[in-house]
Amino acid sequence: MKYLVLFLIIVIPIAAQDTIQRQRAFDAYNSGNYRSAAPLFKAIVEENEKDAEAWQFLGMSYARIKKKDDARAAFLANTRLSDLDREVKYDSKLEILSKDFPKMSPRALANRCQGIVRVAVEFRRDGTIGFVFPLEERDCGLFEPSIKAAKSIKFKPATRNGSAVTVIKIVEYSFDILSRRTKIEPDPREGS
Repeated sequence: MKYLVLFLIIVIPIAAQDTIQRQRAFDAYNSGNYRSAAPLFKAIVEENEKDAEAWQFLGMSYARIKKKDDARAAFLANTRLSDLDREVKYDSKLEILSKDFPKMSPRALANRCQGIVRVAVEFRRDGTIGFVFPLEERDCGLFEPSIKAAKSIKFKPATRNGSAVTVIKIVEYSFDILSRRTKIEPDPREGS
């Protein structure tokens, strides 16, 4: 019995501290204090490298403070998680209501550029699109139409504990110069 009491005395404060640190990280992020949020999310993923949500918000925090390489590394770490590890629990998941197809830019056409562009999209709890961050390093004219299309997405926010929450997802846009058509594809590594 005394071992159970000792276990509870040690474990409960640690779990409470983790919850407090997590809340501080999300509060900093949601108030726009990305410089404070980044190290808090970094500490969370160092403690639990399978925390997909913390990896996503760490990546977006870095993107917001213009640490592009760190942002890409965080998003890449998240995509390496298994689908089961990456599952984030919501009362109701983010629901995409409509998406526009991006148009090929004149620059992309001139460069005969095609391929897939992945962008991290901030689906804000107020129903608006926030920051959009291209995950690729080099742009041949496809970033601008991808970002513009992502910013036009209409959605219903995810909810947790009865309240709308901000969610970060990876969205892929596929460009084909021969058909001059594009299509939107869900990232196969990203859960709904």
